[in-house]
Amino acid sequence: MGKSKLKQIAIAQYKISPSASWLIGLKTGLLISAILAIDFILPMFCFISFPLLIVPILFGSTVEHSLLENKIPLTFRNSLKAFSLYFRQSFFGSFSIIRSFLWSLLVFLGFETIISFAASQIMQYTSPEFVDAMNTFYSLIEDSSFNMNDLNNVLMMNNYVLLNYACIVLFPSIYAAIIFFIYKITRYAITIYLRSSLGEVNNRFVSYVFRNVTHNNMKKTLRSYFSLHWPLFVLLIIGLVGGTIGGFFIRQDVLFVLTFAIVSASLLVTFYLPFYFSNQEALFTYFDNDFQKGIINITNKLLVDIQKNIDLSNEEKEELEKKISSLNNPLDDEENKDDKK
Repeated sequence: MGKSKLKQIAIAQYKISPSASWLIGLKTGLLISAILAIDFILPMFCFISFPLLIVPILFGSTVEHSLLENKIPLTFRNSLKAFSLYFRQSFFGSFSIIRSFLWSLLVFLGFETIISFAASQIMQYTSPEFVDAMNTFYSLIEDSSFNMNDLNNVLMMNNYVLLNYACIVLFPSIYAAIIFFIYKITRYAITIYLRSSLGEVNNRFVSYVFRNVTHNNMKKTLRSYFSLHWPLFVLLIIGLVGGTIGGFFIRQDVLFVLTFAIVSASLLVTFYLPFYFSNQEALFTYFDNDFQKGIINITNKLLVDIQKNIDLSNEEKEELEKKISSLNNPLDDEENKDDKK
């Protein structure tokens, strides 16, 4: 019953304006793919572009798509306004980037440790070439003057045995971390709608409400999330695996293959983005009552705690409750400011 209702909400959200959903989705996916492709020229550029460009673009598109329900036109001005909202204090932490990255790092280290141990144990006893290649590799690491070209040459030596080992260990670990990272930020991105509905509220309060509600309904949350977003992860896996295979046919270089796989996955996921935004809105609508109950419960708890620690009069308590209930939507604030101008 729940899944059926959720899918009905998602379909209704998508039907508001399918053409606009595709326009926003394709624009977002192609922009992100183009930014990721810069890694072909400037390796590791994504570490700079991701927090400064990719995440704000994804945020802006999320807000822009949510405006379709209010019949707000998709103009360049509105797109810039949606993009700029990411840098407002009320939306800080909308994707929980740092927390998600740390969790993803743990996933990478866990996969890398298990796979490297298993692979090295097998190859140590089955491939003498592997032992010789590892000795050469460690000798190179001890040389402080080595560079990436030297490292790549060592990986290519000994019939590519070390390159194959590096790919067996690194690629699944990196891809697992990427998939988990995307899962974390997209699940947490639902707070964008929660922050919009609450207005100028302390970021910690929003995060606490979201975590409290989702943790108390973890089974329902995960089931609902994956019932809508499973195509995202199917396309991700197909893109990463297919891009890895295709990248090796073009050039046997670890960084090139990794970038090629990520860009390929990004392009493939682009075709899901029109549905992603509608599904995100559907998830928020589906859990809206849970969030409202969570806000009331947490607010009441805070008021009780304040009352215990500070002796408030009835008038002061009523004033505090009015302030909490009279929060404005920041998007509406922006529209009001423009009207005044």
